[in-house]
Amino acid sequence: MEHRDQLCAYTVDLMEQALEGKTVQDVYQGIVDETALHAELEAVHADHDAVLCPVNAARGLIAGDDYVGHALEIGGVDVPDYFWACLTIPFNICSRNPVLVVPAGFATNGVPVGMQVVGRRYDDVMPFRVGAALEHARPWLDAPERRPMQGALR
Repeated sequence: MEHRDQLCAYTVDLMEQALEGKTVQDVYQGIVDETALHAELEAVHADHDAVLCPVNAARGLIAGDDYVGHALEIGGVDVPDYFWACLTIPFNICSRNPVLVVPAGFATNGVPVGMQVVGRRYDDVMPFRVGAALEHARPWLDAPERRPMQGALR
């Protein structure tokens, strides 16, 4: 891999895993799996305007940790890769479905957490409507402790 020294350790690790021993059949199976994921999300949206779900399965990733060579613990279970914590991946695959992330509160360790509002394919307006309703019902900038710190990074 050319210029690997200029890439993040986790990028190199992911590329090596992705390229290791893959066959045409593996690639084809990946396409089949992606198609099934689209179909499952469509089935949910047949009866629901939006899907609400967390952004992350962990209480927060440690800044500066590339998570290469060691596991991440989620709910007392060691998972093989950090991206198992990223609950955004299904919606990166189902990229025709718009997603809006809104504040949802704080984890027990004080890290702010978000909630994904996933709309039907190409329905860009619905996630914004749901997000606006959530902010109206539970404002998050109305108290100093929920506002971003001003001037913290200088």
